[in-house]
Amino acid sequence: MKMFFIVELTIKQGERAQLLKYLNNYAIEVRTEDGCECLDILVDPQSSKTVILYEIWRDVASQLAHLETARFAKWKAFSDPLIEGFSVKTLQSGE
Repeated sequence: MKMFFIVELTIKQGERAQLLKYLNNYAIEVRTEDGCECLDILVDPQSSKTVILYEIWRDVASQLAHLETARFAKWKAFSDPLIEGFSVKTLQSGE
């Protein structure tokens, strides 16, 4: 069953450009992972502190495998100091 994630990141003041530069390169690599069907990076034009990730994964197993990659660990190490907080909405297909 497909899994959908909406991840809202609250970025520390003045850090969005740096985060987006890294995130855009990271997303190119994640999109090649087995099971990743979509990873879009969205910015809120009303808030320089908000970045939203929209992800679609083939199934729970592929998304969980992604969270165990060295790539994800590197992303977390880079991004955690730049992020004030985040929320994740998890949805699944109605099929």
